[in-house]
Amino acid sequence: MLLAKATQTSALDSRLTADDAELLRQMLRAWGDLDADLLYKGSARGGHLGDEILQAGQPRPPIDLSELLRSEFWQFQMEFAEGWEQHPTMMQPVGGMDRIVKGFESRLGGVIVRKAPVTRIVDGDRKVRVRYRHNGAEHEITADFCINCAPAYLVKDIRNNFSRAYRDALAVVHPGKLFKIAFQGRRRFWEEDDRIYGGISWTDQPIMQLWYPAHGFHKAKGILLGSYTWDPEQGEAWGRLRPEQRLAAAIAQGEKLHPGYGELVEKGISIAWGKVPYQMGCSPEFTPEDRARHFPTLQTPNQRHYLVGDQMSFVSGWQEGAVRSAHAAVEHIHHRVASGD
Repeated sequence: MLLAKATQTSALDSRLTADDAELLRQMLRAWGDLDADLLYKGSARGGHLGDEILQAGQPRPPIDLSELLRSEFWQFQMEFAEGWEQHPTMMQPVGGMDRIVKGFESRLGGVIVRKAPVTRIVDGDRKVRVRYRHNGAEHEITADFCINCAPAYLVKDIRNNFSRAYRDALAVVHPGKLFKIAFQGRRRFWEEDDRIYGGISWTDQPIMQLWYPAHGFHKAKGILLGSYTWDPEQGEAWGRLRPEQRLAAAIAQGEKLHPGYGELVEKGISIAWGKVPYQMGCSPEFTPEDRARHFPTLQTPNQRHYLVGDQMSFVSGWQEGAVRSAHAAVEHIHHRVASGD
């Protein structure tokens, strides 16, 4: 509305012709659902009071501008879905994102060695040796190349002979402090009571948001995300609580969004990535200065050692980044082998 008003003054004359100003005014009227006087007095987009199908609907009255500004919803939640990494439609593997991992696992058979923490990496001109502990004994494997997807902030603490520049680059990567809670609904109350089908409810409480499933509509039960926060301080605070304390706190906060929430959900589970052994965080992070200085070093192999994963992309925290970085490493190795290296 304010921008539409500005088109009626000389404020935009230096940028717009009279015809362009009129076209902009028409666009803003359509976009903002303004009346002939360029005022916003409510919109059908905000829903109606009562039945708008069999009766003439009465638009909800507009919320006062100062109240909207004080809500701080505009800071990032309002345009959250407009981010390039959040655009719909986002495909989901049936059964959850770990189905992708299980798919690889089913084809690799006995190649995977579990419960085998790496203790040393020795990189060389022609070979790379990796030592690991398994079933109480030390083992070593020698290979032409090593593709390493362990977090850089953990790799730096493994004994190695990497170059000084490579070790310095590993040291600047820090773990993200993300945290999530999920609940199973005793019934799909968000659909039955509130007609919510997918999407997010935002809150300024520590849980930050509730995510509703975009699948399984009208089934008996469903899983909803009872909290998802990436704020470092909040993530650490949640991580300090015992699992049962986390669930109790999330239920108490969810009550403000869905009255009776505690009786509507069951079988909760939480994950504080900073507490997960051999991961100790997620979505590895660089400061802008460290990324500019050290990221290229880590994207370049240290002799025959390649660091991969979402950390070696500009979309940390996304499987797309992990897969693309692995593809880049394999392609680089292919060219080295093809050239006789």
